[in-house]
Amino acid sequence: MTKIKKIIGLIVMLTAILASTASQAQDSNQVENEFSSWYSFKLQKKLGSGWHLFINPEVRLDGLEVDKFLVESGVKYKINKYLSTKATYRFTADQKSDRTEYSHRIAFDLKGQTKLGNFEPEVRLRYTTITDFDEDPNNKYLRYKAQLGYNIPKNKLTPYVSLEAFQELSENDLTKMRYSIGGDYKLKKNNYIGLSYKLDYFLDEYKNRHIIGINYKLKF
Repeated sequence: MTKIKKIIGLIVMLTAILASTASQAQDSNQVENEFSSWYSFKLQKKLGSGWHLFINPEVRLDGLEVDKFLVESGVKYKINKYLSTKATYRFTADQKSDRTEYSHRIAFDLKGQTKLGNFEPEVRLRYTTITDFDEDPNNKYLRYKAQLGYNIPKNKLTPYVSLEAFQELSENDLTKMRYSIGGDYKLKKNNYIGLSYKLDYFLDEYKNRHIIGINYKLKF
């Protein structure tokens, strides 16, 4: 347990340094900096023949106030050891000051991954469409993500860094970049806890969002 505390403490310290650096990188009088925290719990069930079923409830806080509730579920199929695909449905309850807005997101992923020694590089392409099923048109995005993990020998911690670009298809413009650092720690068989820091850098407005994420995953 002491070893786990040291590892988590190190990750917290690194994310705090990154958050401080990012917030000071631009003139605070011109750029709005938002601070959020995301907490999620993922259950994943192996169905056999490369198929997996999952459900992932999540709560997101804006400062100390609840911002969104999400429930995500879907199926994942492992084509081979290098390629996998995933289809996901997400229901979101967005807590506005005077009301709650509901939206639905459908996403399709294609991911490629491999192992190079202890390094675990992967790339992912995601198509998403978000709608509230009223008269407003859907918001469609392509998201491009590259991630590099490192499997530390004789250690249950797997740290990673990643970069993700968000492209809004209606305008055909990149709207946001997401920089992430974090790690997953294997508590015991099929049980994992993860901690991450994300920086959302908006390209179409003067705003940054700093996100601390904590997640727990159970496979069975």
